[in-house]
Amino acid sequence: MHYLDKGNRIPIYIQIRQIILDEIRAGTLKPDQQILSETHLAQLYGVSRLTARSAVTQLVNEGHLTRVHGQGTFVKRPRIETPASSANDFMQDMRNKGYAVKTELLAGKITSAASSIRDALNLSPRARVYYLRRRRSVNNETLMILESYLPAKLCPDLLARDFEARSLYEILQTDYKLALDQAQERLEAQVADQALAADLHIEKGAAVLFSTRKAVLVGGTPIEFTNCWYRGDRYAFEVALKIGQSPRIAGDAGMKDR
Repeated sequence: MHYLDKGNRIPIYIQIRQIILDEIRAGTLKPDQQILSETHLAQLYGVSRLTARSAVTQLVNEGHLTRVHGQGTFVKRPRIETPASSANDFMQDMRNKGYAVKTELLAGKITSAASSIRDALNLSPRARVYYLRRRRSVNNETLMILESYLPAKLCPDLLARDFEARSLYEILQTDYKLALDQAQERLEAQVADQALAADLHIEKGAAVLFSTRKAVLVGGTPIEFTNCWYRGDRYAFEVALKIGQSPRIAGDAGMKDR
């Protein structure tokens, strides 16, 4: 048991918060494990229930704990993070961190494109595109849904490729010898509708991160436009900031795989 220093100028609830956080980081409290109730914490440390609740609430607000109505408070699983400085293949990046990555092709077809997609890819009204809808999981937990559009003329027979074993960018660069150059990505917050919630295995109305990405080849020819929805409770983008420079967000830092 850790003890409080009631003569310390650090508020008691902050000390309790730090004790719980240290136990999470040390692995004493594990993901999905229930912590002591606020009543028990108050008794354990000889403080008021309000003080104990303040410590727990701060950890909830910081994303370390989650309250489940009628059940208690539990340690949250750590978010899967993408560093802004990394330009590695997403699948390989996750595997390097010890995660098991799985990609499912939910839908794939060759079709005409909406005007917004044609504009993004600089295509004529009669041009055909490949449409891919994929679900990506990490450690058997659904993480993201991707909808990608690619000019059919640049990658014939794309649907014959194995998207479950290989990344899209790996296929484009290896099978089609396409020289990928850079991508622009935009992020915003959304809530999941019924269809998206079903694919992500979350509740309807849950928070998601939504991104749009446009990738181009060396020379500027657009090759991919992708909409991506990430589970807001399980995924995080790391942003690297430098004084006097613009912030860089993961996904803009290079050709991270889709």
